[in-house]
Amino acid sequence: MKNSVAMLVQSLASKEKSAGIEAARKAAGAITDTKEKEAKETEVNKNADALLNETLNSDKLKDDIKKMDAEKKKQLGASAFNFSLALLQDKALSEQASGLISSLSSNPMNMSKLGSVKDVASSLSNQISSASKIATKMPAIFTAVGVTAPTSKDEKPKAVAQAAGD
Repeated sequence: MKNSVAMLVQSLASKEKSAGIEAARKAAGAITDTKEKEAKETEVNKNADALLNETLNSDKLKDDIKKMDAEKKKQLGASAFNFSLALLQDKALSEQASGLISSLSSNPMNMSKLGSVKDVASSLSNQISSASKIATKMPAIFTAVGVTAPTSKDEKPKAVAQAAGD
């Protein structure tokens, strides 16, 4: 999902704001302390989500998409498709995590594994919550670029360029 958000920001946000996010992402990647790096990457991801949400709420979004060349529209459509697909997959994983937590909780021998599974489930939940705010805007992008949204978590992702720094 991170690459899809980065590509959506790169496609839709101003060059200056997009470059700012990419610079922050590269700076976070250069941090050697694991906890500090994770905290900085989380901050960058939240900033990218906020910027994307702001851009998607812009009155000139449709006009900006209309002005894109065919290749940029194709990348935007693939990124929007992959973002929506990742959200469907995250929801499925979140449901599986809940079942796994229940299963692990019932067996005392698995208690040592429970903490890490709960951390992952919490992280997924946070990602879904953040992505859901953005997902409401995806139908407008699908319509503007002529792409059909994924209907199943099992669909294959579309080929898309890697975001700078990823």
